[in-house]
Amino acid sequence: MTLDNTKIFESQYPSYIRPDFKIGVKRSSRKRTETWSIDFQNFIGRTNVFTERYNDQTKAIVTTYQRGFFPNILYQLLF
Repeated sequence: MTLDNTKIFESQYPSYIRPDFKIGVKRSSRKRTETWSIDFQNFIGRTNVFTERYNDQTKAIVTTYQRGFFPNILYQLLF
């Protein structure tokens, strides 16, 4: 089996696009700091390629995609 090294960089994934939007509120006092925020990760819901693996049993390449839209709520308390 010989490899064709002339086309080694031709195959590429689609462009990686994952826009996020985060909004938060911080309240500070002498003894503590509270932070509330919500992070809308990948708010357009695009599924980007995460990994590709070769399955030896099926003799095929299996593609795993990243999660689509993911809201993340955060509360942080610092003393």
